[in-house]
Order: sequence, then structure tokens, then C-alpha cells
Amino acid sequence: MSRSKAESIHFYKYLCQKIGSGEVVKARRLKFISEDLSYSNSVVRQISSGSKAEGLNLKSSDLDMMFLIPFYVVYESDKDAVRGWLRVALVMDTEDTQPCFTNLRLHTNYDYLPKDIQQLFQLHKGEYLLSNELYKIQMLNTFNLRMRFYEVHGPCCSDKEQKLDLAVCLKCDQWVSQAQPWISRPRLKWPSPELISKITLCDTETKAFITVKDNIMSCYNTIIIHPNRSKCDCH
Repeated sequence: MSRSKAESIHFYKYLCQKIGSGEVVKARRLKFISEDLSYSNSVVRQISSGSKAEGLNLKSSDLDMMFLIPFYVVYESDKDAVRGWLRVALVMDTEDTQPCFTNLRLHTNYDYLPKDIQQLFQLHKGEYLLSNELYKIQMLNTFNLRMRFYEVHGPCCSDKEQKLDLAVCLKCDQWVSQAQPWISRPRLKWPSPELISKITLCDTETKAFITVKDNIMSCYNTIIIHPNRSKCDCH
């Protein structure tokens, strides 16, 4: 056995002892996915993220959660925006913003909004913009009704021990131009074209979402009984 191969196997065994084998990591991931799918409903969709959701389970890691609220919808431009009664329409405005940031301009008629939603917007150059600070404060107050230990931590609402970061997200039904290169950028292996296709379609096609859900649940049930074990089966 070559020295480089021996070092690779030794390092793999070390990682298995620290974070678990490949099967264990996969089982942890599927556990979070199954919990997300079980919790999600027509009012809110839960998405686990961060190192824990990736199955690493590091001691210093916090739990990162995203809640997708369906009452708002974000569009990239005015030509794409659709006014409706069920959701508040927002349009991206990237002028005078830093790279990877955007203002969210109100497209829905301001006068038709409930008072508690109107309070989240500030008038700027004749346009109503969603206030990042006021939005987070409202979310913080909402969480405090159930769990009175949340505080603002960057873009998230967190517990005081900062073991849980909760981000309440706004949804865009389309792949904005800034995200389009991710779909077609060169890749050596992962993710596969089939997986990319599922990612781009499953949120817009209910049938695909249900299929992915069923496959995930059946796969998880056959992987491992003890997802927290760190034993490595390496030969």
C-alpha cells in the first residue's frame, strides 16, 4: 500500500471517529429532511441548514433553521410581478446596494395591506421598501409569544445561548438572474444533472416534491438504526 493511500485511509478513519461514517452522516441528513417534510404545511415550510443538517454534528455547531413564509412573494422585476389578494408582492431593487444584497420594493397597493404589515415598510424616494430591522423585530415579537428567549442575531432570531438560529425567509418563485449560473456551471461529479433537475423543479411541481419525499422516507428507513453512532466500518 502506498504512503499516500495509507494516509488517506488513516485520515478517513479519524473523520469517522469524529463525525461518523458516510452512512451515519447520510442518515443524519435524511433525519433532518424527513423532519422538515413532516413539519412543513400550507402555512410555513421548514428547511434545516448548516453543519448539523449536513450530518456533521460538530460540538461547537448551532442549529440553523429557515422558515419559509408564503404570505410574501419576491419578483426580480416589475414585468414579472403579479398583484394578488393572497400574497404581498415585492420587487427586487439592486440599485445603490452592495453586491449580493437587494432592497425589496412593495408592488402590492400599500393601502390594501393590513396595518401590521404596513408597519414593516418605510417610504424612500416615493417607494415603500421593506425594512429589514422592522421585519426582524416583528418576527422576534412573534416568536416571543411562544418562546420568550429569542433575540436578534444578524439576519436571524436566536436563543440567548446562540445554539439555535432561525431565519424567516421570503420566497421567489423563479430562479433570479444572479442564481442562474449555479444551474449550468461546470462540475466534476456532484451534484448530478438528475439532482440539479430535481432541485430546480421540485419546488414548482407538487408531483416531483411528493416523489422526492417518498423516496427520502423509504431510503431513511433502510439506512441505519442509530444515526448518532460514530463507528466506522473501513477495510
